[in-house]
Amino acid sequence: MKDISIIDLNNLHKEICDCKKCLHRDLCLPTYTYIGKDNRILILGESPAKNGWRVSGRAWYEPSGKITATGKILKKLLSEIGLVLEDLSFTEAVKCTPKSPKFLKECGKNCYPFLKRQMEILRPEIIVPLGVRATELVLPKFNKFSDVVGNVHKTEFGIVIPIYHPSPISPVGYKSNVPIMQIIKDILK
Repeated sequence: MKDISIIDLNNLHKEICDCKKCLHRDLCLPTYTYIGKDNRILILGESPAKNGWRVSGRAWYEPSGKITATGKILKKLLSEIGLVLEDLSFTEAVKCTPKSPKFLKECGKNCYPFLKRQMEILRPEIIVPLGVRATELVLPKFNKFSDVVGNVHKTEFGIVIPIYHPSPISPVGYKSNVPIMQIIKDILK
């Protein structure tokens, strides 16, 4: 595990909470970065769910203490390559919860400086964006998500390997991510 500046993350957290660019911030999260025991990998979500960790304070968990549906799928995928979901670091590409998905791109552009600083502080070896919206913020422009998903991309922040969003409503959320997990496992060796 690399040393991470908690002071820098806490200062960044305050800046994120004070942001007024999107006007979608109705609740400041307890934290905007979950630091796992194994911080070689940073899981990058899209934006905080209204009833997910923005309320529970625990990445991948509902306020009731139950793991989210997406968390279950991701946990299963990671366990197949010997990784534990709760041990990995996590943040969201967009820091607020837009009132509508149509604002995600705009909010992503506004949140990018915060995300960039998080990645500079965390210095992960591998960044795993979940789905199209999270991937758009860490990779240069691409035409189709299918052109970049599952491929290894070397960036200024580390290796980026996009996966399909592991949502239970996605027909490719589990099955199509299985071979991508093997790529991640091979890189970690």
